[in-house]
Amino acid sequence: MERREALAKSAAGVAAVVVPKWILPFTPPDTSGNPKEQFSELWREGHLADYFSEHHRALEIFQKSARFAARLDVETRADVLEAISNVREALARDESRLAQVREEMRTDPTSLGKQLDLADLLQRLGRYDEAEAHYRQILSRNHELLTKDNADLWPGIGKYHYRNGRYREAAEWFERTPDRLVHQQRVTNGPIETLELLIMAEATLNRMLAATALGDKSRARELAQVYISKLGRLPWPYRWYLYRAGIDSDAIYIEITRQAAAT
Repeated sequence: MERREALAKSAAGVAAVVVPKWILPFTPPDTSGNPKEQFSELWREGHLADYFSEHHRALEIFQKSARFAARLDVETRADVLEAISNVREALARDESRLAQVREEMRTDPTSLGKQLDLADLLQRLGRYDEAEAHYRQILSRNHELLTKDNADLWPGIGKYHYRNGRYREAAEWFERTPDRLVHQQRVTNGPIETLELLIMAEATLNRMLAATALGDKSRARELAQVYISKLGRLPWPYRWYLYRAGIDSDAIYIEITRQAAAT
């Protein structure tokens, strides 16, 4: 009951708008070092933003990294231009979908799922004020949002809080999300077991992000171990994320792999 009340409070209202400025809950990279170090930091952060679908932010970071890459080798400069091109293509795809998603919401204005899709799309495009207005409308319908029928929306709500630095609220939504949500209507290819595994992986990674942001290294390590034990090495953006927080997930991976080989 207490957990439900806490979630209801976080859904009922949030603090003033905080425009997302960085995908990580850490200090942005120091850009006062040598060009190669400056580039490397921005290069990783740009890929993190892109991985987490922060396309507008990724473009800004990659464009900034290009200034430092200009003093580096030809291959690096080509890599940056390719990254910028890829992100621009992703933004163009998002932009091309915007009218359709708006129309879908217009024809079904009471759908929380369609409104969340629109809010997330606007967020990716960097239209933060408009996205925030939709997120707030969704959160104002907390009694509907908290029903199990809308459980597949909870990770998106958690990510919204996470992006805005409300890590404790994000953790509440991530922890509440069932490990094995089954989106039957979204299955197009592959067995349902594969979909369940992907959902379990997303739930574990989301919880790990929130635990890391809250400084709970013990919980973050535990979740990393759960993921690695079942699915193998963490995707590199999460490895870098944990590394920035002082957690070596590759050391965990090596230890678990050795133990498995010894049995």
